[in-house]
Amino acid sequence: MKFASQKKGYQSCLGYDLNPEEMHFAMKNSKVLFTHSHGANDLIVLEGGRFRSSDIQRTSLTKLDLVYVSSCYSGNSFVPTLYNIGGANAALGFTSTVSASTESNGIHYFNYYVFFYLNQGYDLYDAVEHAQRSLFSCSSKYYGSDSVVIYGNYT
Repeated sequence: MKFASQKKGYQSCLGYDLNPEEMHFAMKNSKVLFTHSHGANDLIVLEGGRFRSSDIQRTSLTKLDLVYVSSCYSGNSFVPTLYNIGGANAALGFTSTVSASTESNGIHYFNYYVFFYLNQGYDLYDAVEHAQRSLFSCSSKYYGSDSVVIYGNYT
């Protein structure tokens, strides 16, 4: 997150344990939004509640250049809604489970690599491809990153 925001000249505001109200605020006021949590087909789990796909319809996302939802099954309903209904320029999620293995830190490294490559000037598709290669080369596994789905693009 910090890399992408530095590249674009954005201010960074990182929050942990967001509740649904804070998520609405972040979605309305951010250029780049990254969240990592547990998820299911149409929701992500936040501190103090769940944030469902239907909640996005009440949120204008026209300021968002990129929303990155690192959670299981976020790419099945939640992320497409962010892109198609919410109006984000680009959205990324995963269509199956993602894992943070203790041997490589799994999906956390993948997320780091994506933002590292974005900072190097790669577009989102190339950053994801390079991140998958980097993760696989150090652990011989993808930890769910092979189920990534991208809508739109971010450069």
